[in-house]
Amino acid sequence: MDRSITLILVLTLCLLSGDFDRNGIVNFDDFAILADNWLKCADSTGNFVDQNNLEAVMIVLTKFEVNDKALELSYKIKNDSDHDIWVCDYITLGKKFTFEVFLAEDNRTLLMRRGLDVPTELDLYVLPTGKYVRLGPGQERSESLSITVPIQHRFVYTLKEGKAEYATRLVIQVGFYAEDLPEMVIGILGEAEKITHPSLGDLTDCNLPVIERYFGGLLVEYWLGGLSGFKESNKMLDLSEQVLVGYTYQALKGERFSELVIDGVSVPYRPLPAYGGEKTGDPQGQQAISTRQDKPDAEKVSDRDHSN
Repeated sequence: MDRSITLILVLTLCLLSGDFDRNGIVNFDDFAILADNWLKCADSTGNFVDQNNLEAVMIVLTKFEVNDKALELSYKIKNDSDHDIWVCDYITLGKKFTFEVFLAEDNRTLLMRRGLDVPTELDLYVLPTGKYVRLGPGQERSESLSITVPIQHRFVYTLKEGKAEYATRLVIQVGFYAEDLPEMVIGILGEAEKITHPSLGDLTDCNLPVIERYFGGLLVEYWLGGLSGFKESNKMLDLSEQVLVGYTYQALKGERFSELVIDGVSVPYRPLPAYGGEKTGDPQGQQAISTRQDKPDAEKVSDRDHSN
């Protein structure tokens, strides 16, 4: 069934059958049950996103070198699909992060990732913001980076890391959306503004799971500051080419991650010192990392969803 038709049916039936009080506020529990049943039906009639087409988005390694000074990497992000994708360019968290970098707790995998649909166990006082750029069908994006060794963590979503002094496996993950990201966010925020709902500033452990599952658009509105806040943060950008999106604790759905895996490497790593131990020479472990991206003009890897 066509996505728009399915959503119209869901919303129409919810509006007709939902339990509203005299102020016009819908009962979340009744709405949730009805929405869940109809969304299950929608899923049984066909996927909204062509999963096979997503395999056409890949990272291709063109250079890998580790010397006594740095890890040198070059690669291409290729869009061999038949539609635009929106690729994460970088993440900001007080400063610009080309990648979050840390040694995984398996003590062998050096993970380098950038994207927004990533879970976190942290209470973030400053929320990350991601910049996404459009990559048309058949286009590719060349990137190079150099990280001084031994590599130190660059945390965004976690503070957990392994303690090994060498990584034997490198994993690079780059987030992307397979639909028009600015249009999608504006559409969500526009619809959320039409809904009469209680203040989300009073979220509780009781109603949060229901809101997260069935009313994610309201949380997107909450974390992005509504439609006006989203437009304000992007007022200097051409939304046909690039967009800034804030972290929503995974309320905004649809991001996929293209992944490049390189086994059999030996990359020096410096774990975070134990409490009270010697401090690293670089505050917060943010050692030098330089990058270069070429304008859009082969090892293929799969993409996967990072949702919980």
